Amino acid sequence: MDDIAAGVTCFDEMIPTLRKIFDCLRESGLKLSAHKCDFGTIKIDYLGSTITPTGISPENAKIENFWTKFACQQQ
Repeated sequence: MDDIAAGVTCFDEMIPTLRKIFDCLRESGLKLSAHKCDFGTIKIDYLGSTITPTGISPENAKIENFWTKFACQQQ
């Protein structure tokens, strides 16, 4: 397993949600790498998209890469 993303609507939901996730991981014998974990963030880049409380959009780097390639092809 590579990525786990869990969304909550408020901080009070975060601890019980994380507890359920950690329990499932523990029961399955899976472990997390602490240096790869982020908790309580309001913006994540996930599978080529940026996810925020206001919605989902393509990652900025993907858009910039597209326009750079598009401009080179037009020349």
